[in-house]
Amino acid sequence: MAKVPIKKKDVADLRSVTMSEKMNILNKFKQVNGIDNVQKKEQKWLPLHQAFEDATGIVGIPLNTVSCCKGHTNSGKSTLICSLIASAQRQGILPVFFDLENSVKWDHAKDIGVEVSETVDETTGEVILGPGENMLYFDSVTLYEKYKTYDHSQSKYTQKPTRDTYVIEDVALCIREIIKQQRLDELPFDMLFLIDSIGCSDCYKSALSNASNAMWFAAAVSQCFMTITNDLIPSTMNINSKYNNTLFFVNKIWVAMTNTGLPTAQAKGGQSLQYSTRFSVFLGGQGTSGVKKHYFSYKGVDYAFASTVKIRIDKNHVTDIEKSGEIALTKYGLCAISELEEYKAKYKKYLIEELKTKTGTEISEKDLIEGEVMEE
Repeated sequence: MAKVPIKKKDVADLRSVTMSEKMNILNKFKQVNGIDNVQKKEQKWLPLHQAFEDATGIVGIPLNTVSCCKGHTNSGKSTLICSLIASAQRQGILPVFFDLENSVKWDHAKDIGVEVSETVDETTGEVILGPGENMLYFDSVTLYEKYKTYDHSQSKYTQKPTRDTYVIEDVALCIREIIKQQRLDELPFDMLFLIDSIGCSDCYKSALSNASNAMWFAAAVSQCFMTITNDLIPSTMNINSKYNNTLFFVNKIWVAMTNTGLPTAQAKGGQSLQYSTRFSVFLGGQGTSGVKKHYFSYKGVDYAFASTVKIRIDKNHVTDIEKSGEIALTKYGLCAISELEEYKAKYKKYLIEELKTKTGTEISEKDLIEGEVMEE
């Protein structure tokens, strides 16, 4: 049988489709598959006090992203949380606050600028402060009551409570349910989710076995927050997303020692959430809080008026600026170091009037002794 000769491909055939025609085909493919307008929104920020920008070079916290704050106890993390809530309320963004430590002081939050509710106890006449109408607030009791019959191992509700405490999976489930309601326009708000804090609770497996285990917790955090941090929050930066969502969490820390013998702060709950953040703030020192308390003393009683602490941006994948500085924390929130003397003078006058009212005696400025102490 004779061999059939192989025809050589005409080089001209390869060029028969012009680049313009190829691009038309590509554009039609994009339209059919819904990827013809994949653009990002302009990066916007949730502004904080000028003191934050003075110390860090950043105006506030980036929106449509996952951000966090780390630091030792009393280093200003709660003050930062309240400052963010107040800023969100002013911007018309709905704060969704998970107070896992049940430690928010609503009088302090009000002084910082948070809109709170006020009810009067009919028996005592005492004014009781609480979360304002323009926020969603969950403490550990609220979360437990909402999800106590939820079995996270089977992803379904049961007839009876499955454990005696809330777990970190409840927080993630609650966030996902709220975002689902948002997408259905049942909660038509841009949202700021705040968690205070990661590392102060158990995971579902630990709650069932009544035994805490750091590896179980780290695995649970990685699994239950994965979709939230990698999709539900950053995807709202897409120009086609109707709403904007932001997540800011406080992460408890523990101190490890480096090979050189120096202390270094590590996040509790593993590193999965840290990898998901695009912006991270660190308050205080690595081994200790490094907070300096400023106070006045009167007849042996100390009245703290401010504290100062180091602050630094230790991760910034938004603008790449990583700057450190120092910031003051007061009754009314963040304060620039340059404004501290002015605030101190105002506080001294306020304290004198308060002491006059309480003691019924005349008090002068020389009766107050100024002092400072470094906390560990």
